[in-house]
Amino acid sequence: MQINWFELLLISVRRPRDGMSRLLDMEFNNTQLFQLSVLAICLISIFLFCVVSSFGTLLPNSLDIQENQVNIFSMLQSIKPINIVISGVISFVARGVALNYFARLFNGGGNLRQSIMCLAWFDIIHSIGLALIFIGLWISPTITIMITLLGTIWLLWIAVSFISVLHQFTNLTFVFLGMIAGYFLLHFALNLVF
Repeated sequence: MQINWFELLLISVRRPRDGMSRLLDMEFNNTQLFQLSVLAICLISIFLFCVVSSFGTLLPNSLDIQENQVNIFSMLQSIKPINIVISGVISFVARGVALNYFARLFNGGGNLRQSIMCLAWFDIIHSIGLALIFIGLWISPTITIMITLLGTIWLLWIAVSFISVLHQFTNLTFVFLGMIAGYFLLHFALNLVF
């Protein structure tokens, strides 16, 4: 199976519904799906650690912040990479299961394999965004923070589009509200367990 990953990435970022449709048309065996998931977890862990440690190092020096906020940034510097990897694995598995479970509650069409594939591809796109933020923090932290807000809105649009195609939902508002409610419930459940 020959896949032009760069082309798929561009389509997924510009027209997420088309990108997800193309991804769902691909057949991945168990090994390939596992490799895609591990790649997603590794990339998101690496760049999340880079961004978090950069926030703790760069922002207090470049922005006018209060003393209590400095403590928050110093806590960011103390986060260990292994903690991010462990939480990344737990988060990936929990989000994959929750994505499939909540969709079944509302008669969604996707299955668990497709949910994992969708989630892995979304996390890869997210990690590329984190890499750009990491580079931007070293160039201009203030501008990067403003651009990060727009990037977050764009990622929400990609996530809603991916889920709507994955589970054949037509109401994007319903998908958006369901995604937000699902994240809150999942976060609450993970906080109870851990």
